[in-house]
Amino acid sequence: MLASTGCSGDERAAPSAADTPAQQLVIPPMDAGAASRDETAAPAATEPPPPPEPATTDEMPPDTRDPRAKSAPRQRAVLEVEAQNLERLLVTTPATSSTRPHLLKRLTAAYGELARGASGADAAQARKQEAAHWTTLLNDHPSTAGLDEARYYRGLAYELSGEPQRARSSYYDLIKTSPQSKLVPYAYFAFGQMFFDDARQDPSKYALAEQAFVEVLKYPPPANGIFAYALLRLGETELALNQPAKAKAHFDRLRRDFPGSPATTHVPP
Repeated sequence: MLASTGCSGDERAAPSAADTPAQQLVIPPMDAGAASRDETAAPAATEPPPPPEPATTDEMPPDTRDPRAKSAPRQRAVLEVEAQNLERLLVTTPATSSTRPHLLKRLTAAYGELARGASGADAAQARKQEAAHWTTLLNDHPSTAGLDEARYYRGLAYELSGEPQRARSSYYDLIKTSPQSKLVPYAYFAFGQMFFDDARQDPSKYALAEQAFVEVLKYPPPANGIFAYALLRLGETELALNQPAKAKAHFDRLRRDFPGSPATTHVPP
């Protein structure tokens, strides 16, 4: 289980240390002055020199962390027209209309698809719009179905836009409110990946990354579509923690159980 601090939108404050069981994975608090809805975390005053990087690749197939991305995105012009039309419909739809949640979901899907087919500032702007509409859905329609998807995909949009604190708050809210969701292991993987990336500057984060990836493995495949990559990242993390025997066990399991997975091709020698 995860605990987080620093929430925005509908996101809830994390339990205090006294309320958190010892076995839970505790997300460290944000830096002083970190994000509210319109702020981002303050950078640390100093940073330690980066440790040697483990053998890893950050490249994953597009649908690895986004289960919606089963095919290539449509043409940008088509998606832009669709998003503009939906935005106009949303403006003219009463807040109490039963069709409004559906419009918001279609808008987030359009912006998410736009982001997958773009790069740089264009992708960042699309993800910003996607996250904003997910937040509107969560705040204005708290009884609608599928809010676990809203929390996960909003977190992913924040994470890919370089807003890790907001991403963590959204992922934590998913884990807390929808523990049976098929997206919970994806949220744990996201925590692990962010800690794994942070550990290149702060090696103490490798221990947190390890805990998060272990949580992913508590959700068995095939329902857990991120299982193979969790084995890969866990092994890479254990190599960084100087635990070669544990790393080898996870790499061996990855090769044995997922011989056709792209993750297997990235196992270090």
